[in-house]
Amino acid sequence: MSDDDQRKPDWDAYDKYLDALESRESSNTEAYDKAILTLSSAGLALSMVILKLFSSGVEPQFIAAIISSWILFFIAIFTTVLSFLVANLEIEVSEGLAKDLYIDRVTRDKLKKNKWSKRLEILTWTSGPAFILALLSVIFFAVGNVGSIKQDNLILDNKTLTERAVLLGRGSLSISDVKPILEGKRSINLI
Repeated sequence: MSDDDQRKPDWDAYDKYLDALESRESSNTEAYDKAILTLSSAGLALSMVILKLFSSGVEPQFIAAIISSWILFFIAIFTTVLSFLVANLEIEVSEGLAKDLYIDRVTRDKLKKNKWSKRLEILTWTSGPAFILALLSVIFFAVGNVGSIKQDNLILDNKTLTERAVLLGRGSLSISDVKPILEGKRSINLI
């Protein structure tokens, strides 16, 4: 190979490299979208379980944190699903632009911009931070309520059996419920 051959642009290699990069980017985006959808859905379910855990018989603290997490999980899920639709519109417009550029030979400066590309980028970059903030909100809610569970257990330890049942939202106990327990014929687990 002469020095002139080495200095000439290798458009074929360049195009193959760009195709490989585009394929990797597409694969990464698909994996990212799938992860956001899966983790956001799981996080939403987990937040509801945590709310139930921390609200057994007492009013949980930092309710705004759990509500914000639900809103943020919804935003993460919604923007990810919407990005699929916007991606299809972006591809459709890009096909037309490719025809204009490569077949009709329209110069780049006269080529229309693809407005869906920017919208797709915004949706993609919105879902990740929304998921992270939602997860942090759930963690804040859980950590903020750990102390209240310990305190509530101390309060329950000092209550009678009937008072504990009422505090835990199980209604009142009648004497017929309590008598076998007191006689040791039956046990009850209220906590």
